[in-house]
Amino acid sequence: MTNQEIADIFRDLSLILEYKGESFYKVNAYRRAYKIISKLQVPISKIYKSGKLRELKGIGSIIEAKIEEIISTGELKKHQHLLSETDPEILDILRNTDVAPRVIRKLADFWGKMSWKDLKDIYFSGRMKEAGAGASSIKKIETALKNKHLL
Repeated sequence: MTNQEIADIFRDLSLILEYKGESFYKVNAYRRAYKIISKLQVPISKIYKSGKLRELKGIGSIIEAKIEEIISTGELKKHQHLLSETDPEILDILRNTDVAPRVIRKLADFWGKMSWKDLKDIYFSGRMKEAGAGASSIKKIETALKNKHLL
């Protein structure tokens, strides 16, 4: 697997867990792993094989074990489990809006459901601020809707 494919697993973990309301520290550890792995100039598998993962600032024993699982099996059970219990459209929204997952969760709770169509409907309803989205989030949602050709 490429560094980006491995990093994307950690990105998904951080997005889904934040959406579900998990601990800030857990979410942040996965987000940090995503950023570190995304920026590596050498394959992480090479770093792993040399036994130097823990030398990367921000990679602790838990993240190291998850990287080992990904490299040795080609997947991460926790990632597969979270994907299986997450609506694919919500995951697509989380990946493509650049809005904090907790804000998307507030919108979903306010509206009672969440899809790209629902996001568009909330946007046009003028009730995004009432639902908990700030001006920056609203602008990012507008951009994402345009990118999806929904505006």
